[in-house]
This record gives sequence, structure tokens and C-alpha cells, in this order.
Amino acid sequence: MTSLATVRAKIVATMNAVPGIGVVHGYEAFVKTEAKLKALYVRDGKLHGWQVRRVGPTSEKPYSEGVNEVIFNWRMRGFMALEDDTETGFDDLVEDIRTAFRLDPTLGGVVTTTVFPNSAGVQLDESLPVVFAGVLCHAVTLTLATLVLVEAGTILTDPDLGTAMPATMNASGNGEPRRVTTVGAEP
Repeated sequence: MTSLATVRAKIVATMNAVPGIGVVHGYEAFVKTEAKLKALYVRDGKLHGWQVRRVGPTSEKPYSEGVNEVIFNWRMRGFMALEDDTETGFDDLVEDIRTAFRLDPTLGGVVTTTVFPNSAGVQLDESLPVVFAGVLCHAVTLTLATLVLVEAGTILTDPDLGTAMPATMNASGNGEPRRVTTVGAEP
């Protein structure tokens, strides 16, 4: 069964394998100063980087006896310093990222699939100019859904972020874990 941290690491690795990707962070960096933000995203004098974050909703349903399927939704935000002739190059980079995920829909076997009835692989949600770290930039928001199988009743953790996510919730939905021994059995 696949952990949240493993899926996150594979997404970051897939992005890092794309030539010209820039800096890829497996989290959204929040810092207090513009200088610290630039330090995270500027390499060789150029601001160019990405953030990967798990976003909701996460959905879960029974798959087989003792196993649930969980869909994690991911957001990848990219920024690149804007110059007059850089838009088409940044668009090409976005398509290279989409192609990398399209060519490996199981992320090397880490997830069951990234292909669903209404979407396949990485989707481009938004592309626009923004000011990021005090620099005028191209910015994109990409999304990706990943399906993984988990043992019913387990707690998924992301040790990099120190977070836990119950694989199943109790009837009130308040986040308290509920053990499920078999699909359809009484809890």
C-alpha cells in the first residue's frame, strides 16, 4: 500500500525529470520576507520554481474486502520570471510536464492510476501573469488526481509534513479514525 509521502515524492521526482523545470518544492513555502522567498526559487539569477501541495477534497470508497481506494488531489503551482519572449517557452514547459505524467499514468507503480473518466493526468487550471517574490512572473496552476489503494482502517501519514489523515472517518465525519475490518461488516 502506498503512503502519502511516497506519492508526493514521486510527483516531485517526475517534475524534476523534465528538462528546464527549475526548482521543485514538495510543499508550498510560506516565509516572512520577500528575500527568503526569492532564496527558495531563484537559481543562477533567474526566478523559476514550483510548489506541490495536496489539496482537497480527498475521496475514499471501498475497493475490495479490507481495501479502500483513496483519491488524492494535488496542485502544482509554477512561476517563472516574465520577459517579453518567455510565454511560449513556459507554455512548452507546461506541456512537457503534462506529457511526463501522461506517459506514466501509474507514476512508476506508486499509484494505481492518474486516469479517470473525466480527466487524465495533469490538467492546466490557470495561466496568468503575477507578481511573485517582487518579480513579474508567468504563473500556472496545474492539478493532478491520483488513486491509491489502502488497507481499510489505516492512518496515512506524511512524515515530511508531520500530518496524519485517517483512511476512514467515523459517521459524524469529525476526523476521528474508525476501524473497518471488512467491507460491509459491522464496525
